[in-house]
Order: sequence, then C-alpha cells, then structure tokens
Amino acid sequence: MGPRPSIPSPLRSPIQPGNLDLEEIIVRQTRDVMPDVVLNQSVSEVESRVLERLRPYCKLIVGQIASPYPEDEPYTAYDLMISSLPNFVDYYRKRGLAAERNLLGFEPAVLDEVKVQERDVPLSFVGSITSDHATRYEMIDRLARETDINIWGRLVSVPRLSPIMSRYQGEAWGRDMFSVLARSKITVNQHIDIAENYANNMRLFEATGMGTLLITDWKDNIGELFEPGKEVICYKTVDECIELIEYYSRHEAERAAIAAAGQRRTLQSHSYAQVVADQVRIFERYLATKNASAAS
Repeated sequence: MGPRPSIPSPLRSPIQPGNLDLEEIIVRQTRDVMPDVVLNQSVSEVESRVLERLRPYCKLIVGQIASPYPEDEPYTAYDLMISSLPNFVDYYRKRGLAAERNLLGFEPAVLDEVKVQERDVPLSFVGSITSDHATRYEMIDRLARETDINIWGRLVSVPRLSPIMSRYQGEAWGRDMFSVLARSKITVNQHIDIAENYANNMRLFEATGMGTLLITDWKDNIGELFEPGKEVICYKTVDECIELIEYYSRHEAERAAIAAAGQRRTLQSHSYAQVVADQVRIFERYLATKNASAAS
C-alpha cells in the first residue's frame, strides 16, 4: 500500500493579545452575567491569559477537553479540568490539577428534527482525518479500497489520488451529519490516536442515537458504555472490521436488531440530560469546597 502521506496538523487560532474584539466580548459577557461557573470548551483557543481576566466575575473556571493537548498552555486559570477520556483525567491530575470524568452523549430531540425516511447508505464514515488521526487514515484508506463505503467529513491533505477521495461526499455538520447517520445502515468508528485504549468520542452516541449499526474499534472500557455484540459491534483489526462489515451487510435482521438495541441504550443511558446532570453535580461539589475554603 505504500507509506502513509504526511498530513499536516489543522490550524488552531488561539485568541491573540491583539484580538481584543473577541477577548473583550468574553470578558464583558462574564462581567455582565456574573456566573458561578465559566466552562471553557475551547481550551486550545481561549487561553489562561484570557480566562484570568474573568476571575473577578465568577467563582469557578473549568476547562473541558478530549482533543489534542494545546501547546504552551499553563492552565493557571483553571480550578478544574473535565474530560470524557480517563487518560486525560489522569494526565491532569499528575500535573497537579483537579480533574474529573464527564461523559459525552446524545440529544434525543434530534430524532424529532431529523427523520429516518430510508436507510439508503449501506456503509458510511463521518468524521475528520488529520495528522491526529494517523491510524484512522490507514483504516479508512483500506476501507475505501475494499468496501463500498461513503465518506463524509473534514479531510486535511488527503492526496487527490487516494481512494478516499473517490468515496468522498463532502463535509457534513449538524443536521446534515445526523441526516447521513439516519440514512446509514452501518457506520464505522475509529478513535483518535490520543484516546489510547479508551472508548470515547461523539460518534459512539451520535451513530447509535440515530439508530444505525455502529462498528467501532475495541477499547478496554467499551463494556462500560455498550454491550459489545448486542448493542454495538467491535473490531480489533482492520481485517476483522472488513469481515464484520461484510457479515452485517448480508444479515439485515441481525444488523437491525443490534442497531435498535444500541439506540435504546443511548436513549436510556447516554442522553445529554444525564451528561449535564452529572456535570452539575461535579460543579456543585467543587463550588461547595471552594466556598467552604473561602469562609474558613
């Protein structure tokens, strides 16, 4: 197959000192609202330097991240880091930061907005392929050669002659992304390299939430989220992935039953109402500790 081509990192755009418009909006909004908690979900873009300006106007500053660690971020502004990846929680705790796990999820209201008319896409992949997805690139390249996969997402410097490009349908975000999943009989998932041995990405819940059969890479903790073989299908090698795709493409009743079980599990256990409720419990605990410390 030849060596994997070099895929440059996606551009990141942290707020620079001269970019006062966005920075001032963040500061002034925080000053006007005076929230208990500021939750920064753009840790790479909104730096501690900016967050430290918010300190007089809030009680708790929290960062949420499950993407590549930002370079040169000192984390001086943060009271707490949360992540859906256990290895990220361990990383921050080893750095001396408070850190807690908070899972991702699915919003059931999407099902009212995006109706499943017909599952006319036999096999899909919806996601990004960048330098942070080296293993994913190799797998999707192979699937593009050996299956009838259709590919949607953000591709960074995938060669024009790659078989991926012949399967590429363009980017799909928001409603369009959910529509693709709603049309898919089977969708493939492969985690970003930084996830290591842990199952955690949005596709787990988006795909199952939309009722498609999810074929995902095996991770040590997948059993905490779904029952493999009954709610999702897991592979350990690309060869096994291809075999599973071929099997469930031929066995429609089994595919539909597992997809339905996966959807039930997501709606029951992985809704955003549950994710946010857990987040609130975490924040309340840290706020109570901080308030008690300030009062002593």
